[in-house]
Amino acid sequence: MITERERVYLDELAEAVAQLWGIPREELFARGRTQNVDEARCAFYWRARDGVTVTAIGEYAARNHSTISKLTQRFAARMRVDRRLAQLVTGLPVFAGDGVAPELAAAGARREQLYRGVAEAHLRLAALYGELAALAPLPDFATVTAGAHGDGRAHG
Repeated sequence: MITERERVYLDELAEAVAQLWGIPREELFARGRTQNVDEARCAFYWRARDGVTVTAIGEYAARNHSTISKLTQRFAARMRVDRRLAQLVTGLPVFAGDGVAPELAAAGARREQLYRGVAEAHLRLAALYGELAALAPLPDFATVTAGAHGDGRAHG
């Protein structure tokens, strides 16, 4: 069962997501599938699960909780490689909860800061790998492991 406070938050989040993606709010949970609406829907699910149970999100969005779990996992993977998407989503409202203690609110803010740092590090690493691959082809695994024992034997 969704609490009134969760419903107010989910309404606010749905409005923010719809506005950010430039779609009518009604389309956010409609059964139609376009790439823009799917991306917005996943952004909603991903951000909402930071303070509301997946079951409550499913009840609100009229979707199965396991579907929401799978979609948020895929969406998180996409955000690790898509800087634009990660920046859009981190600007969305976060659930304040019922009577959240100041130390928990601070921990949530720190977690968000760390998540952004990790996302940026992933993007920098991917860019470095791209630059490295452009300079010279990457060796295959057998080449890298050959001779690791000093006598030409591969690891094993």
